[in-house]
Amino acid sequence: MSARGDATVGRVHQNQYEKGAQFMMPQATVPHEATQGSTRWGTPKRRRNEKDALVGLTRWTTTDTFQSPIANRQSPIALDFILSKLLPQLVYPLGLAGVLLGVAFWRAKQGGRLWIGLALAALLLGGNRYVAYGLTSSLEDRAVALRADSLAADAIVVLGGGTQPLDPPRQTPEVSDGGDRVLYAAYLWRAGAAPLVVVSGGGGLLGAQGVSPEAEGMGALLRFVGVPDSVLVAEGTSRNTYENAVETKRLLDARGISEILLVTSAFHMPRAVRVFEAQGFTVRAAPTDFVVTDAEQARTRQLRLDVQLQNLLPDAEMLHLTTRALKEYIGTVVYRLRGWI
Repeated sequence: MSARGDATVGRVHQNQYEKGAQFMMPQATVPHEATQGSTRWGTPKRRRNEKDALVGLTRWTTTDTFQSPIANRQSPIALDFILSKLLPQLVYPLGLAGVLLGVAFWRAKQGGRLWIGLALAALLLGGNRYVAYGLTSSLEDRAVALRADSLAADAIVVLGGGTQPLDPPRQTPEVSDGGDRVLYAAYLWRAGAAPLVVVSGGGGLLGAQGVSPEAEGMGALLRFVGVPDSVLVAEGTSRNTYENAVETKRLLDARGISEILLVTSAFHMPRAVRVFEAQGFTVRAAPTDFVVTDAEQARTRQLRLDVQLQNLLPDAEMLHLTTRALKEYIGTVVYRLRGWI
């Protein structure tokens, strides 16, 4: 096909994509006026059309948005941050099994079978549905979901952990397991729960370089579903929940805001609420991304052989849930020891 033909096909595909986006994402009406003088995503007076929102989905202005004591650090990554990411890996079922198998290999002639048995037990327990759901529901049950029309505050604060950045070959920021955080924040704003939406998240991955802050991707996705630039405030320097709270406090203190709706995954909510309250916020929890629903609980109780075998046999997804729940419990202990909650 000629270059001219390629260009024509490209325009047709672009027009079809724009029409599809217009059909799926109708323009929302703005229920609130934005606070004057707030940090914004781009220029408030500029109205992006649908093509600009799609093609420039990840456009980002860094001026004033990420200036903070945390952002200005020039020293290497702190040792405690590295340890906080690496050491827990040795406690989670998969990492623990690896350590135990390593010990078994090293001490093959000195009780190696015991260590192998302990490794298998870690995988069998960590990977079965009863343990995974039990640990997860023990966290989620403490995050009470309220009707959106009963929630109201001065700002919605949505925590990172639910998106993937625009990192080639991705064409846009993408949602991950916790992507409901962004969608629920948009839902609450559309329901009139608060006039301002704060997206908080820098990056918590060791060795990540050249990757944009998670707040950037969250803001782009919120704009895409109809939340205007004028109500978005970005905090893109934090690397963990504690820094989420500290940096958000800095931004909202300047606006005289202390009452917030906190949006994060249900399993993460108990620790997140305590961290934000320790910073002086009045917090109303708005949990989302529930895993253990009533239907899931009922399914595990079915007295059928196939169902019970599925519950008991180790599964990679269940191992992930167990690991995530253990991370929250370990994080809570560490945060308490450090005086952050």
